[in-house]
Amino acid sequence: MAKLWWLLGLSCLLWIAPVAAAEPAVAVRAQLNRTKITVGDLVEYELQVTTPNGFKSELPAMPTKTFGEWEVRECAPLSETTVAEGLRQGWRCQLTNWDVGIHAFPTQLVKITNPDGSTGRANTQPVSVEVASVLDENAQDIKPLKPQLIMNEQANYLLIIGLSLLAVLVAGFAVWAINYFRKHRPVPVPAAVPQPVRDPFGIAMAELERIRGLGLIDQGRIVEHYALIADVLRTFITDRFSVPALERTTNEVRLALSHPSMQQRRDQLLILLAESDGVKFARQLPNPIEAHAMIDNARQAILATR
Repeated sequence: MAKLWWLLGLSCLLWIAPVAAAEPAVAVRAQLNRTKITVGDLVEYELQVTTPNGFKSELPAMPTKTFGEWEVRECAPLSETTVAEGLRQGWRCQLTNWDVGIHAFPTQLVKITNPDGSTGRANTQPVSVEVASVLDENAQDIKPLKPQLIMNEQANYLLIIGLSLLAVLVAGFAVWAINYFRKHRPVPVPAAVPQPVRDPFGIAMAELERIRGLGLIDQGRIVEHYALIADVLRTFITDRFSVPALERTTNEVRLALSHPSMQQRRDQLLILLAESDGVKFARQLPNPIEAHAMIDNARQAILATR
């Protein structure tokens, strides 16, 4: 009879087992890499959610700054992984705490959607970490803090105010002295730069050669040719005899050079200036041969004044 009851019970278990195994479940797990840390150390908290095929899960948002009593240093989502039970996902955070004691982590609620559309919730198991002090509890060489020093005499406020005013006066005097000496210091006089000595003969000869190279006579520009030569002669007179000939007429230049010591050296220069005036103002155009000879005549008149 006992054997019959045993066989009957075994058949009932075999009939119930397949039904219980057919019920899938969502696994929600909170994992820690450490259960005890010292103040300021990092602990790694990982949320794992394994969802069977056909089920959907909605994870809680990752913490950003704080996570309950914990300070968040860094958070990142886990890569979704396909496992035998279904789909595994979640996130991982690095946290720290500065208070000594046992500190729990907030329970995480996960929203579950069943294949038939109904919804439910699953939550993590309670987890906590012990935060220990960095000091040795059995240390004997730590001395107590000394009491605050008590001053028997009151502060002399008049002395403090007087010293402050004195410091302001000294600083103001220093600023005034700096500005005074900057304004009244002697200004260095720049050394006179000697003016370059002009060589009136060399300058005149070079300019006459430049005019010769212009070829103005062959271009029919005889008036311009004579005007340039007259400018050379007037510049030479200015440099050689210190007479501003560029600003004076030919007659005025003759009067300025009326000293007996200059009469013999000025005559040829004045003749050429008068000839240039005739070409420039009276349009007394010479022939090309005479125009070419004007440069040589100017050279001889200049050299005659040595």
